[in-house]
Amino acid sequence: MFSNWKPKLVAVVGFFGTVFGILQFFGVSAKEVGEFMTTNMLWLAVAIGSFALFVWGCYAWWKNSRVTMENIHVKVREWIDTFNLSRSIMQWEPWHFRYDVIFGGHTIFVGRPKATGGHYLHVELRTTGILPQHAQTFADLAPFARMQFESQIALETARARVQFTRWSADYSDVSIMTRLPISSRLSAMDLINALNEVHSGAVIVWNAIALELDKPTPPSLADDKGASPPKPT
Repeated sequence: MFSNWKPKLVAVVGFFGTVFGILQFFGVSAKEVGEFMTTNMLWLAVAIGSFALFVWGCYAWWKNSRVTMENIHVKVREWIDTFNLSRSIMQWEPWHFRYDVIFGGHTIFVGRPKATGGHYLHVELRTTGILPQHAQTFADLAPFARMQFESQIALETARARVQFTRWSADYSDVSIMTRLPISSRLSAMDLINALNEVHSGAVIVWNAIALELDKPTPPSLADDKGASPPKPT
């Protein structure tokens, strides 16, 4: 701050000297300058200060209306409240912030994970993918039948473009998720559409699994070898 103070001092002294010389040239005395400063300049200072405050307020208003990395936490909370959705704040170290939102009767995680560099909003529904009445049916599947079942579920979710992750081999713990880039164009409708997309994806997974396990098992050809032919009528 005080480096090269000599040239700065010379510049300041030169400036005031120039002003004083010009005023003297036009016959303006120091007394007149003082009187002018104590009246009009006071109001001028008030006007300049008020205008600066107005400009700063407009800038802050404009900046707050845009989505940024700094205010995304507040924006998500405002959007959730706008749609009157039930929410709770969860402290979780891997995420900058996380809300548990009740949507369609299920809890959906909404937050900003640190793993992605904080550039994305993560929306995830983690649930069981298999109904209790189908758990035993799945457990009884033969190895080849289980492989066919898993392939069919993967195909169905790919067709529907559902981001689906299976955390357990028996489908008792699965995730349906999507991600939203955090940008100035992100809006409340983007968030509500993401919530609906994740919930709809979960419905697809639940029904795909249920329909596959509800299919009747075809009889084995080996079981028919000793069967008697039907009697003629």
